[in-house]
Amino acid sequence: HQKFNPNRDHDIFLMPYGGDTVNSIGKGIAPNLHLTGNFISFFKPTKNIIKLKKLSLPTKSIEIPLPQPANPFFRPDVRMINENEAIIYQQNSSGIGIITIYDIKNKQEKIIFKAKDYQSRLEICLKSNDLFIFTSVYLQTKNATSKLIRFSMNNNKIETLYESKKFDLGMMACKIDKENIFFIKNYGQMKKNYFDVARFNIKNTSLDKVTNEDYITNIFEMDGRL
Repeated sequence: HQKFNPNRDHDIFLMPYGGDTVNSIGKGIAPNLHLTGNFISFFKPTKNIIKLKKLSLPTKSIEIPLPQPANPFFRPDVRMINENEAIIYQQNSSGIGIITIYDIKNKQEKIIFKAKDYQSRLEICLKSNDLFIFTSVYLQTKNATSKLIRFSMNNNKIETLYESKKFDLGMMACKIDKENIFFIKNYGQMKKNYFDVARFNIKNTSLDKVTNEDYITNIFEMDGRL
């Protein structure tokens, strides 16, 4: 308990579900499995790189260098489309959030979305051939706007599905239901904020309130449950 540096690399291990063998994967933070468990990604803050490792045969390892972020504690996010492409949420030296598609084979990237300023916060969620982007702000402001945006990778079309003039917490949960995305919405009035979980249907764009707790700050997906 003497090492409190959040940017310190940690040992990452993998153990098959129901198994008893533990394998060392590498050093970093924020591990995440992709493509039905065939790939694992993790971030190495000490080198500012994302590492992708293929777990099935033939194994391979890929390093993706990132620009130095303005916030030294910023954590990038990764979603693999297939073995040759990955979506990366990163931050540039001006503190602006950027979402790119990275070509793993050719080591090239293309910007598909950029936050309007350094106060904007982004989240990403991949469902089939659509990338969903939740954008809000880090702090409550007079001009706070929250949006849920869909980017189609079939035709590069961007459309806004949901928009609110309030400060939503977001924290999208999108794996447990094919047609719905869950997030924390601000149901407050005037200066008082009340946060509950909302369910947004991506087909008919309907929005339902699913909790009545008034101040939910975090939601998690685990084993098909929210």
